Amino acid sequence: MPFNPFRNPVDVLELDGKPSPGLCTIKNAADMREWLERGGYGQTGGFSIFRKRRLAHPVAEFRLTTAEQWDAWHVWSQMIKRLPRSRGGVTPAGGYLRAAHPILEDLGIVALGVEEIGQPDQVEDGVWVIVVKFIQFHAPQVTLAKPEATKPRPVDPVEQEIEALNGENQAFRDRLARGR
Repeated sequence: MPFNPFRNPVDVLELDGKPSPGLCTIKNAADMREWLERGGYGQTGGFSIFRKRRLAHPVAEFRLTTAEQWDAWHVWSQMIKRLPRSRGGVTPAGGYLRAAHPILEDLGIVALGVEEIGQPDQVEDGVWVIVVKFIQFHAPQVTLAKPEATKPRPVDPVEQEIEALNGENQAFRDRLARGR
């Protein structure tokens, strides 16, 4: 479902089906693409070649304001504190957790790995914020794209005549080489 903050709740991040405690705000989530720029030496302009989709690094801020939210945080955060036990994959052992949040889903981000868990910071009386930095899981896919070929130049009649005469000369040389 496309992102619509008035129809979809945006204050909870679900990881592996478990909703986060308190209020959650997602930042820095993006569908990033990498392009290679090419151009000639001493020339302005150029062209670009699409290389790949880069991994996003979303940041979640969890705002805790009650004792119950803190108790729920201590239980929920065990899941994000776990270290990966294998090389990859969308499993707790692989380090990635299935993610559900309208902003992330709208960008095609369906799984996250934990990069950094910050300390709790008191931002107001009785209001604490914990910042967690994630990295997107995106299975490798071949996306090589090559630039479109240049259009052929218009044919010049003089060049056509030169090409025809070169062909005749080559045929004459070939006959001479065979001894005829």
